Amino acid sequence: MLSAISEAGIPKGDSWEYEPKWDGFRTLVFRDGDEVALMSRGGRAMTRYFPEVLPAFRKLAPSGLVLDGELIVVGASGLDFGALQQRVHPAESRVRMLAEATPAWFIAFDLLAESGEDLRKLPLGERRKRLEKLLKGAKPPIFLTPYLHAESQDSRGLVRKVRGRRPGRRDSQVVGGQLRARQAALGEDQAQAHSRLRRHRLA
Repeated sequence: MLSAISEAGIPKGDSWEYEPKWDGFRTLVFRDGDEVALMSRGGRAMTRYFPEVLPAFRKLAPSGLVLDGELIVVGASGLDFGALQQRVHPAESRVRMLAEATPAWFIAFDLLAESGEDLRKLPLGERRKRLEKLLKGAKPPIFLTPYLHAESQDSRGLVRKVRGRRPGRRDSQVVGGQLRARQAALGEDQAQAHSRLRRHRLA
């Protein structure tokens, strides 16, 4: 889901947060015990295409987690969306080869469930604090997206969010005219995510 382009520039006020926009695949990560599942923005199962990231999620404590973020590939010149697209391939042999040649990273920016508790009704700021605690000391390929509370001199590459917003609300806007919006959770994926939460005994 994409937000409207903001023509007014970066908004001011303490209720806004600013995060970088990543050229990746929007991905929900479900972890229940040793089971880890990756689901795309459109509800497509992505687990088999990115086997290299799965062990890192199994090391996170506690279990019963749902993370929201993006899978990215970093090349010699920076973020490489083309290389990321090539990772989705039907041949198992090529999947294994690309996992070694162009490994993916996961950039986390929201925590939707923890220890079986559904956190989606909590404000973004509270979920952010829990996410920071969860990922403290985490190692690649899992990273925590940086964010700012203050206005930046360069608005390009930033996405603004309301700190008190909850998943599914469409109140984020793109700043700079070239950015995709990132909601705390994809509104169009709420039914699918909730179904997955029940299946993993997280709801």
